[in-house]
Amino acid sequence: MKRALAVVALLAASAIVFAVTRGTEESSVETGGAARDPSRAAALRRLALVPGIEHRYAVSMDHTSKPRGGDGFALAVAGEWSLGVVATGDPVVTTIRAELHEPTIRLRAVRSAAPKLAVPYTFTLAGDGRLLALQFPKELDPDSRRVLTALTASAQIAEGGTAAAWTAIETDSLGAYEARYTRDGVAIAKTKVAYRKAASDEQFAIRVSTSSTAISLRRDGWADSIVQHEQVEVGFDKASVTVAGTTTLRHVGEHRVVALEPLGLETVAIDAVSTAARDQDDREMLDGATLQDLVLVLGSVRDDGNASAHTYLRMVALFRLHPDAALGAGEQLLGGTLDPRDASAVIGALGEAGTPVAQQALSKVVDANAVAETQRAAGALSLGLTDAPLPSTIETLQAASLSTDAELASTATLALGNAALRLSDSDPGAATRQVDELLARLERASDVSERILLLRALGNTGDPRILPALELALASPSDVVRAAAAESLRLVPDGRADLLIIATLEDASPIVRTSAVFAAAHRRLDPVVQTLAMRARVDGDAAVRRAIVELAGQRMTELPSLRQIVVQAMGDSDADVRELAKKLLA
Repeated sequence: MKRALAVVALLAASAIVFAVTRGTEESSVETGGAARDPSRAAALRRLALVPGIEHRYAVSMDHTSKPRGGDGFALAVAGEWSLGVVATGDPVVTTIRAELHEPTIRLRAVRSAAPKLAVPYTFTLAGDGRLLALQFPKELDPDSRRVLTALTASAQIAEGGTAAAWTAIETDSLGAYEARYTRDGVAIAKTKVAYRKAASDEQFAIRVSTSSTAISLRRDGWADSIVQHEQVEVGFDKASVTVAGTTTLRHVGEHRVVALEPLGLETVAIDAVSTAARDQDDREMLDGATLQDLVLVLGSVRDDGNASAHTYLRMVALFRLHPDAALGAGEQLLGGTLDPRDASAVIGALGEAGTPVAQQALSKVVDANAVAETQRAAGALSLGLTDAPLPSTIETLQAASLSTDAELASTATLALGNAALRLSDSDPGAATRQVDELLARLERASDVSERILLLRALGNTGDPRILPALELALASPSDVVRAAAAESLRLVPDGRADLLIIATLEDASPIVRTSAVFAAAHRRLDPVVQTLAMRARVDGDAAVRRAIVELAGQRMTELPSLRQIVVQAMGDSDADVRELAKKLLA
């Protein structure tokens, strides 16, 4: 049952129940004609979070989960969800009291009551509708927290004012993601475009395959009905889980009540809910195994991709749970006692664990001249992918980036860019310093290979301040320099990056144009889709057309014009492009 409940946390449905109040209660508002006037609809929604009225929704969440190469199972959660405003503050922060009444869970064909989910809790919203935090009873178990977090995260909507379309960065238990909204009167559609982490983490991926939510608003601004369909792939290349789900919410009544805040609650961050529950999952996955046990298992399952990946994840759990095991792994790496293939897995698992002790162990490996250069470079790569790099980790990477060993130096330089991206929220000052140092190194670089390396490292930072340097590099006479600059536009959250991608799709070199398609693949496609469609028709290089068709096929549920690119490719002059389009449409 624990694993079944955990599935709900993997797929935070995109259902939208309410929007945020930006003012105080108004005594009387005429609600007629809202469907014909989007600005009128926005005004009505400002009344939605007035204290004193409890809204109830019939909730149905049906999910299926299927690991790659394994058997799947189905899980459903149902109940009646009540929502009432506790208070609003200044600056506008709204606290909502929530409770799931008479909840049930169906695992495969067996339905049973789930009384642990029937607890009152609260959550807080920012003025623009983003979910900020949740407040749960201290005694509430991790599994129940996961289910309620998934339900609550699904209810957030970032306000777009009176705009007909807008985008926002929201957060659920998997992390931050980009959401796209469109409005037609009182009808709102929401699409989850992509998780931010998926764009920058090469080891772990969260990919949105399909996402669509249709919301019908009541005249008081609350949702009357919501129908959402979504499919997300979570995990590693050989150990991913596909989670598909349908969530339906239907307004069933409202009551005049005073929503009182429950006592004995503790505040948790949105994604901290899954982190708090992770220890329990780690222990369950590890099942008491030691590092020696896992290394032996790894040696016996090398030809089984799924079994190897599962053993790797158990190793990550070991290092998260037991600092002494991470230290012991570091000592074995320094002593050279591990098979090179096992050493590679241990290095990756230490980086994935990312604890301070794990980072310290990896730093010693990177610093050790006696360790094989390939393992030192692998250690630098893992340090760069750590979610929360320590200051000592940055120092290690900086020293390694100046190494006389070319592979170690280049890997550490790229890792510094990754580290800057991960520090941008927790320590923006440190992130800024890393970007400044990389920009300074680029300005001093005269060798083409060094310029390419630094451009790619800067691309890993995702910092808008790198745009002038990228624009200058895009004017280089060297095709490979321009290609590196085009690739490095992929993470920059600035509309100017979209304009540069559009311009680069017209570059004379097919290598550069392909790099621009690669950059576009990590971003919203609506700013560049027209240019992509045009290049898919007229580009003289089949490799460029193929890259565009492949991108459009992967994300054609987001925009109708993306599917049209694939349809048109059925008549492409190149047989490989036609075959690709056929497979994508099938």
